[in-house]
Amino acid sequence: MRNNITQSALKLPRQARLLVQLPVDRYRLLSPQARIPRIGDSVILDQGFTGPDGRPMVLAYFPGIGDPHYEAEIYASELDSSDAAGNTIEGHLRKLGVFTFAAALLSGCASVGNFPVAECQERPDGYALVLRGIRNNGTHSLIAFMLKPTYETNVELLVPRISGLVSGGEVVDAAYPAERFSGSAEFSDGVVTLSLSHGSSPQVPLNWNGHYRFGRCTK
Repeated sequence: MRNNITQSALKLPRQARLLVQLPVDRYRLLSPQARIPRIGDSVILDQGFTGPDGRPMVLAYFPGIGDPHYEAEIYASELDSSDAAGNTIEGHLRKLGVFTFAAALLSGCASVGNFPVAECQERPDGYALVLRGIRNNGTHSLIAFMLKPTYETNVELLVPRISGLVSGGEVVDAAYPAERFSGSAEFSDGVVTLSLSHGSSPQVPLNWNGHYRFGRCTK
């Protein structure tokens, strides 16, 4: 769950330098060049919010020619920037109470993550695995966020068989059939383990990866 406060309300510095290598689950590539975050990047700060562990974070973008190269959720402590008075980004966020306010909201939120059970449906040319999970509402509207901080979503993955090792190239997202995966889906004793990445890049893993139990497939 994320409580968004605008840059103008926070009086954040406009830019800051990235001090760490970000994990893949905290950034989204936006340009065809697939430029990933690097230490030393000068990022544009957008909004402050509180992370899932209660620490101050910032939504930031790395500019490119036209579209930004990526957007990222970055802890304030991972950015090097301060104003003329020596106030850090983390200090700005804490002084304005973002941390305290969002921590109170977090206590009423549903847990974010993937459900441990996959639905299995038999199809004429194979099988469909339906995975469900809870995601944070990433809206930039504070009112919409407070009304619906999380939402349920799902994905339907088509596979030719539900035994042994299935390569990523054999897995199809029913909603985006043109998309290709690398990695694998492994079936063993009623459990499927997904280790898939978008395209051929292992740096962009599928956010549905993990272990799922599944029972008898319905028709």
